Amino acid sequence: MVENSVVDEFDKEVSKNLGFRLKAYQRAVAEELVRVLDRERFVVVSMPTGSGKTVLEMFVAFYARRLSARKILVLEPTRFLCDQMYRVWVRVFGDSVAREYEGVCNGFLEKPIVVSTPQTACKCVEEHNIVFDAVVVDEVHHAFGGKYYAELLSSSVDGFVVGFTALLPSARLDRLSENVLRVLGRPYILAYDFKALRELDPTYTPPKAIADLFDAEMDGVESHVYDLLFRGVVEGLPQTVKFLEITLARYGVKAFCESYQRAVARGKIEAHPAVDMLCSSAHLSHKARVLAEVLSSYGVGFGGVSPAIVFTSRKATAYEFRDAIVKELGLPPSRVEVLTSDMDRKERLKLIDRVKRGEVDVVISTIVGEEGVDLPEANLLVMSDVPRSPLRFYQRLGRLIRLSSPHKIKYLVVTLTPKTREYYDLEEALLNLHREGVDVSYILSEFESKTATARVAEIVKEMSSAYGISTVPYPLIVLNTYINDPPSYLATVAAKHPEVLDNIKKALEGLGIKPKLGTEKEIAEAIKILTLYHMARITQHAKRALHTLEKLVSKGAFTRELDKAVLEGKLLYIYDIESMGSLIA
Repeated sequence: MVENSVVDEFDKEVSKNLGFRLKAYQRAVAEELVRVLDRERFVVVSMPTGSGKTVLEMFVAFYARRLSARKILVLEPTRFLCDQMYRVWVRVFGDSVAREYEGVCNGFLEKPIVVSTPQTACKCVEEHNIVFDAVVVDEVHHAFGGKYYAELLSSSVDGFVVGFTALLPSARLDRLSENVLRVLGRPYILAYDFKALRELDPTYTPPKAIADLFDAEMDGVESHVYDLLFRGVVEGLPQTVKFLEITLARYGVKAFCESYQRAVARGKIEAHPAVDMLCSSAHLSHKARVLAEVLSSYGVGFGGVSPAIVFTSRKATAYEFRDAIVKELGLPPSRVEVLTSDMDRKERLKLIDRVKRGEVDVVISTIVGEEGVDLPEANLLVMSDVPRSPLRFYQRLGRLIRLSSPHKIKYLVVTLTPKTREYYDLEEALLNLHREGVDVSYILSEFESKTATARVAEIVKEMSSAYGISTVPYPLIVLNTYINDPPSYLATVAAKHPEVLDNIKKALEGLGIKPKLGTEKEIAEAIKILTLYHMARITQHAKRALHTLEKLVSKGAFTRELDKAVLEGKLLYIYDIESMGSLIA
C-alpha cells in the first residue's frame, strides 16, 4: 500500500538521522494521514503534548515532497519555536530547510522547506507572490481567529494544510475565517487522546503523574488585606477591587502590590493604610512560602526530584519565587532560572540546553513557557495558579507528561489558596477539560471547606464575636460601619453616579411613576419605592437599577458567596421585623 511504503521510507530517515524508530501509534497516525489527504485539503490532528507531534509534522513534509511538492511552509507561532523546530527539522531534511522570522525572505526563495512565523510568511508571500504546495501548522489552534493565518491559508495554498495541536477547544472551531472555509473547507479532525493511542499501540505507556494539592495559607496580614477586598471595604471601582482580590489570592504579594500601586496611580482605587503597610513590608507571600515547602518536600536540588518546572501567570510572582527559593532553600542562583518574555529566544534555547545537561534544578515560567518548550527531563511540575482555559491547562500538563521523558513516574503539584475562589478555578479547569473530551479522574477532599463560601461563614462568626452580637448587620460587613438609615445611605452613594440615577428614573418610569431626584431625600424615597416594587413585581429595569447600586456598595465578591453560604445552610438571613415593617409601611 502507498501509505505503508512512504511511512517505511520516512521511518528509515528518522532512524538514520535522529536515532530512533517510529512508534507503532505514530506509524498508524501517519498511515491515516496519507489516506485522509487523498480526499481532504485541510486536516487537523489533535494529540497529547509529548506524544511526538513534531515527528508527524516532519512526516507530512516528507510525504508532500514524495508528491513532488516544491514549496512547503512550516508555521510556528513564535520565533522561539521556529528556532527550536529548525534544530530538529534540519537533522532530517538537511540543507533543504530554511528558517525565517525577521521579515527576511531569502529562505522562501532559495529553499523548498521554510520554517517561519505567520507575520514573516505573509510579508514574503505578498512581496514575491509565493504559493505553497503544502502547509504544516504547529500549534494550529492559533490559526482559528488569527489574522495572519487566515490571510495565508486563504490565498497562498495550492495543495493541502495539516495542523497539529494538543487540544482544539470546540469553541475555537467557530472562529475560523470565512475565507479559509471557502477555500479549504471545514477541517477534517483526527483526534487521538491517550486512550486512542493505547488502542493503536498496546505498548504505548506515557509517563504517569502523581498529583498532590498543597494549601497556600495566608498569614494574618495577608488575610486581613484579602478580607478587606473580599468584603468590598476598600474604596474604588468594583471591578478593580475584585481584580485585586483575585490577584492577591492567585499570585501573592508582589504581583498584588504591583497592580494595587498602578490602580492607585490611575485613580481606580483609594489608598488604604492596611494595604500600604503590606506592600511596604519585606513580605514573602503565601504563594512563595508554599512553593518553598513543596520543593523542600520533594528534595529538589538536594538529591530528590529534579528538575522542576514552576508555572505562574505573573512575571512579578516568577521573580519573587526565584528570590524565595534561593533564600529559603539555599539553592545557588545559577540553578534557579526564570523563563519570561524578558528572555530572548537565544537565551531560552541556552536555558533549555542547560536543563538538559543537568545544570538547572528549577525553571520558573510564565505563560511563555506553556507552549512548545520541550523539557522531557522535568520530573516535577508545580502549578502555583490554575488557568481555567482547557488549552492552557493541558499545555502546562504537557510540559511534564512527555513520551521522550527518562522518568516514567512524574509528580504534579497544584498550590491553592484555601477559602478563596482558587478552589473554584481548579474545579472549573477540570470540568472544562472534561467537556473537551480529556479524561480527568480526580478527587478533591474537603472541597467545600476550602472555598470562598467557607470564608464568608468565618467572617460572620468572627465579627459576631468581636462586636458581641448574635446577628451581624450586612452593612457592617461590607461597609465596616453601622447604617441606621439604609435608603439615605444609598441615596448618598447614588447621588454621586449619574448613570445610577438614570437607571432609577427609567425603572420607576417603567412602572408609571414620575420620580423627582433633585435632593438626596427625594432619591432615598425613590429607592424605597423601587425596592418595594422590586419585591412585589420583579422587572428588568428594577433589577438593573438595584444591581448597579448594589455593586457600588458591595465592591467585593462577598455578596455572591454570602448567597451560596445561605443556600448551603452555613448561614441564615434574619430580618429586623420592626425595621422591615416600617420600611414597607
